[in-house]
Amino acid sequence: MDGQNIRFGIGRRIAVLVSIAVTVTVLCVAGILATYQANQNAVAKRTAVESTAYVFASAVADHVENKQAHEIRTVLRSIDRVPGIISASVYSAKGTLIASLGHRAILLSDMASSDPG
Repeated sequence: MDGQNIRFGIGRRIAVLVSIAVTVTVLCVAGILATYQANQNAVAKRTAVESTAYVFASAVADHVENKQAHEIRTVLRSIDRVPGIISASVYSAKGTLIASLGHRAILLSDMASSDPG
């Protein structure tokens, strides 16, 4: 046998093929698992923010019904202590703004969807 046939024998070729296949498979599985974990983290964060919003909505509901603007602002100020919440607003049943707190962007057009998801 000459030197080139010894260097690239069938055993070495199979070993290279298997190692490349294992590496590609591990990378693909790691990518899929990382994507899944990122999605689960986003869902968990959204659920936490929604549950916090429900708690504050129930805290402010009686004050909205009784039109107590000062009490509404007190509840909104407590939202400022929640990490990750940038702004909060309270609207009446007719859609008029009663109170707001924080930095927020307001769309000037009705082109945006009202679907939160």
